[in-house]
Amino acid sequence: PLKQSYTIRNKIKTDRGLGIYYYYLGNTERDSDNFEDAEKYYFLSEEILEKEEDWFKLCEVYCDHSWMEFLRSEDDYEEVYKYLEKSKELMFKYGFGAEYSEYYHILYEVNFYIGNKQKAFFFLDKALEEAFKYSNIYMILDCLNHDVHRRYEHYDVKKIKKIIKKMEGYENKGCGIKVFRGRAMLIEGDIFFDE
Repeated sequence: PLKQSYTIRNKIKTDRGLGIYYYYLGNTERDSDNFEDAEKYYFLSEEILEKEEDWFKLCEVYCDHSWMEFLRSEDDYEEVYKYLEKSKELMFKYGFGAEYSEYYHILYEVNFYIGNKQKAFFFLDKALEEAFKYSNIYMILDCLNHDVHRRYEHYDVKKIKKIIKKMEGYENKGCGIKVFRGRAMLIEGDIFFDE
């Protein structure tokens, strides 16, 4: 679809949406662990979106750029925080509420990874709060899955079952994102295996 989009754009000779195109291309390369190309496309996207003053998409790009820096970092989070801060400036300036949960989610991931669990779970709760507040369904499910990981440490099977039921409720209402419930069920299985 990205290639088709680019072909159509060339046929009708427009640059409209080019910043968004490079953003999605950057995400695709990032998710393929091709960080060098991802960075190149993020930079192109950021440059175009800034010129167009598309602050919402630019906010998203900075957040995803931050996530890429986390994925490729080797215990140096300077770049992660740099792009996260750029994203935060835009989200709070313009009130992009749906992005708040993304911001707190990345802070959760970094802190959990470095072993600062108390701080990580504080940010996880903030991410969940904002995700529910602004109906960011992807972040709701992602963070609920992280909440299951938290409950695993205390073998809180009842809470895990409630979380999984809540996730299933979203699926029953038509949400097609099922990967997080599947992961949560694996953790539930781990508890029974440990027992």
